[in-house]
Amino acid sequence: MILLCENLTNSTIIQQMAIASVAIWLLKNFLIFSYMCVTFERFYSAISDVHANCIIMKSKKVTAETKKMCKDVQVFTTSMFSRLSACGVFDVGSKLPFKLLFSLTSYTIIILQFFQRNVNNIFQATVNIPVT
Repeated sequence: MILLCENLTNSTIIQQMAIASVAIWLLKNFLIFSYMCVTFERFYSAISDVHANCIIMKSKKVTAETKKMCKDVQVFTTSMFSRLSACGVFDVGSKLPFKLLFSLTSYTIIILQFFQRNVNNIFQATVNIPVT
């Protein structure tokens, strides 16, 4: 009997450790993903600043090479540069982790509502069982 309780305790501890490990792993991945999204947003901001600075420099008296470089940068930033996207489904930026967290929360609430309804139905079925 003692061995059975010991095995049950070890099994419970192993399950709790597995759940904690998965939770830590998910948190780590979410933090890395969030950091990458913020870094991409900083990059997009830097590209926008470069474009604005080229507009300002073209209006000033600068050499012909500088004007040509500014023109090339403007062409690149307006026509060739686009935000990083995942197969065109969504853009990778600073808002993406919040959108994913919102979606995850919404679906979790929906699943919990279905689970609660099933538990209530099971409970009602067990309470209303006629005794023979």
